[in-house]
Amino acid sequence: MLNMATKAFFYTIVLLFCFALEAQTSVPSVSLHGNCGTDLPRFEEWFRDTRLAQGQPYVAAQDRSHKTITNYPNLKLQMSMSEVEGYLGKPDFAMGMPAARLAKASEPADQRCSVETAYIFNKNGENMADLQDVAIYLFFSRDGKLYWAMPQNLPDLKPFGSPSGEAANVQSQILWKEYIFADDGFAITLPSDPHPHKNPQVPNGGMAYSVPLSSGAHFSLYTEEANDKCADTVRSQVGNAKSTAESRGFTVISFREIEGTGYAGVEFVQKVPTSKIDYERWICAAHRLYLFAADWNPNESEPKELQRIVDSWRVVADK
Repeated sequence: MLNMATKAFFYTIVLLFCFALEAQTSVPSVSLHGNCGTDLPRFEEWFRDTRLAQGQPYVAAQDRSHKTITNYPNLKLQMSMSEVEGYLGKPDFAMGMPAARLAKASEPADQRCSVETAYIFNKNGENMADLQDVAIYLFFSRDGKLYWAMPQNLPDLKPFGSPSGEAANVQSQILWKEYIFADDGFAITLPSDPHPHKNPQVPNGGMAYSVPLSSGAHFSLYTEEANDKCADTVRSQVGNAKSTAESRGFTVISFREIEGTGYAGVEFVQKVPTSKIDYERWICAAHRLYLFAADWNPNESEPKELQRIVDSWRVVADK
């Protein structure tokens, strides 16, 4: 998701531009097998039982946050879920990923599931993969062992392990595929399901699509309705916003116009006041504005999947 300062600034630009701002089909390239039930709530169940469901921010109890954050450095790779819970307590929610195989391949003998668990400390909306959340995400392989730990917006905690563990390796090699979202007029190739959902931050509606990247960052794509002057307005006005951004503490690293069949827009990379490197691409097609977003720490390289994802995006028949 956009950095909050960035988002506030550029959404203001969108409003000034006066933009009038589920059906999914996907290539059946893989099959998923296995019972991935856990004894933990799914995200939807957890969300429903918090104040988030009434539009209020979620803040974890102070004693729970203190215990989890204090004990996090005790975690080690290859710990079991029960060993981890002995230090951190029960996660807020979990998501199981069944064994994956190519659609024409034989069923795998091992149908156990990999599991992602989440400890949430601060959250403001319904986007499960919101980059503004304060959280710890833990990833367990099909044999129940911790292979990747990823704190988010907790600068005193360090990630460890790697998404190149068994479960993530299966996803990266098999689940990359093209997703087609005809209602929003685009197709894109991604390493996992982006779980499309309504974007509550757009007053007059819009959709959000998000996937985690191997670097620990997330890629998000947001859609909004736009009028037929979208492309001209973005080209003429966002360039002016470049100097305005710098006056507000944004350091522009790169900025360029882009165009393709049926669309035009701009792409830029900047360092924002929180010291994150922020990537954005704004594209205007026939009836929609598409906003691509990702960010990462300045001492890290650009997420290796980002360019593949961005380059794969294409316009399809827009409803």
